[in-house]
Amino acid sequence: MNTRINVEQEVQIARKHMQLPYIIVLVIGLLLPICLWLFSFSKIEAEGMRDFVKYTMIVLAIVITIALCLKLFAIQKKVRVYRFALTKYANLAEGILVPETAFLTRCLIPDVGRFAFDTIQYNFWKEGSELIFFPVRPNYFTAKPYKLVSSVRLDMQMVRSFYLIGEEFFETKGVPAPLKKSDVQSIDPLTGQPKAFVPVIPASTYQDTRATIIAYAVGDQTVYLTFDVGLYDQLKTILPGKSKDELDAQAKQSLADSLLPITGLPKENEAAPQLALLEEQLRSGAINQSEFDAQKQQLIDKG
Repeated sequence: MNTRINVEQEVQIARKHMQLPYIIVLVIGLLLPICLWLFSFSKIEAEGMRDFVKYTMIVLAIVITIALCLKLFAIQKKVRVYRFALTKYANLAEGILVPETAFLTRCLIPDVGRFAFDTIQYNFWKEGSELIFFPVRPNYFTAKPYKLVSSVRLDMQMVRSFYLIGEEFFETKGVPAPLKKSDVQSIDPLTGQPKAFVPVIPASTYQDTRATIIAYAVGDQTVYLTFDVGLYDQLKTILPGKSKDELDAQAKQSLADSLLPITGLPKENEAAPQLALLEEQLRSGAINQSEFDAQKQQLIDKG
């Protein structure tokens, strides 16, 4: 992927593209009141009405001019922000080759951790033992957050865990329409019976508030980075065993194993079949109680 950028050329193109419609509107906004005034002035006989039309057209021209000049000033300000963002991105992109297989993700939380910025898109890929987050090239509309954006490399060994938060659900806005007297008393002309009242309920809309959290070790502290939900499946492939669900399951198993000497119970997944067989042999008389106790103890010692 070619990352060379002619910053000034890109900025000039953006400026012209954004300014041209407003310049056209400004010219029309100035010419239109003048044309209307000239066209109607000779047809107005009353002196007072002539003055009214004249001053109305002047005020209209002034208002249009001020409004569009303010808009053009705002565009100039955004162009300066875009120039800064594009320059910073060009410096970041120097010598960086974003692979075609890079996954597109979004950082969702502003002003937190090492990503202190508004929501922005990142290219994500694995390079050696590092996870690379490289910002997507800014444009005129997405340039503002780039004032604090940088390329981020995370050592996979320092990732403590990753997990999902939030939920997905269907949301119904509004409530059923209230029952009206006419609804109850209306008669079906075909059957002659009262019509059944069916409340009108607004359609449900799908909502997805899920996000991927990466817990990353920075010294003795943990920094939490939040990305969109799609990154979770990518991390499960790249970082097997570091999903919080898997770590919790391992912790529960370790706790169960550590309690075995206290409870005197064998590991269920390893010794349960042998213990069940011993109990069956004891019930059938194949072995006596002392033999059962001795073999059960052997199973516990092996566990």
